Amino acid sequence: MSTKTSESPAKAPVREAIPFLDLVTQHLELEGELLTVFRSALRAAAFVGGAEVAAFESEFAAFCTTSDAVGLGSGTDALRFAYLAVGVESGDEVITVPNTFIATTESISQAGASIKFVDVSEGTFTMDPSALESAITPRTVGIVPVHLYGQVADMDPIMRVAERHGLWVIEDAAQAHGARYRDKQAGSIGVLGAFSFYPGKNLGACGEAGAVVGSDRAFLDRVRKLREHGQAKKYFTTWKGTTGGWTQFRLRSFASSYDIFAIGTRPVGALRFGIGRRLPTYTKSNYPSRLPIRILSTICLWSRPSDAINSRPT
Repeated sequence: MSTKTSESPAKAPVREAIPFLDLVTQHLELEGELLTVFRSALRAAAFVGGAEVAAFESEFAAFCTTSDAVGLGSGTDALRFAYLAVGVESGDEVITVPNTFIATTESISQAGASIKFVDVSEGTFTMDPSALESAITPRTVGIVPVHLYGQVADMDPIMRVAERHGLWVIEDAAQAHGARYRDKQAGSIGVLGAFSFYPGKNLGACGEAGAVVGSDRAFLDRVRKLREHGQAKKYFTTWKGTTGGWTQFRLRSFASSYDIFAIGTRPVGALRFGIGRRLPTYTKSNYPSRLPIRILSTICLWSRPSDAINSRPT
């Protein structure tokens, strides 16, 4: 006599949900230090600018291999002040890409110029250098390549086109802290580089923050004056400016994240989003996302969890 055995239906594998962005985990790790620096700023009434801001600017410039850096209130300020510093004005035309956050383009408009778009390379999602020549007109004054997802745009051909036509290049490096192109650091290739330290970036502050880096002293002096109402020193205004500097607490809390980022004591990108220990079970084959192709001789610091996941070997 045959007997039938009943089998339990196979259970579907349980997949752990990975949050797109987890700022809570990383700040819990730094909570004690953040509270300490906040208390210190309160007790010293050290709220705006100061020696610590200047010290960090020097350190971040060295990190970017540039001669100077100017801390600003946001990445948008960094872009807008950079455009104004190189002399953008009404009637000018600036070339950039549409595949970017609106801060890249709205700051061009705010500086008074018109925007001319060129397409991106299908594989890298960054500016297609071969599209530049046909986009240049007599009104064109500069080019703004956007380093996207932690990867630097293909800068050598972009710089050659700019040099041929006498155009400046400002790097939108808001997603490329620490990334490299060949032997050059992001932000050090063009005349100026603009960074954002928005909390969700690879290197984030407790609030909005940004910086302009470069090695042209005259341009960086203009950026510094712009953030201080055009003042070369207090109450001596030599240029039309605005306000857009750092507070001491923002700098001190940001420095806590910067120390970890610069020293490299943990994987930047993956662990900072709270997903580092969970990555091994996710590969290109089971994560449904199109991958950017890595440009030859670049070092990428992927700026989104999906980028970090998909950069792992299968």
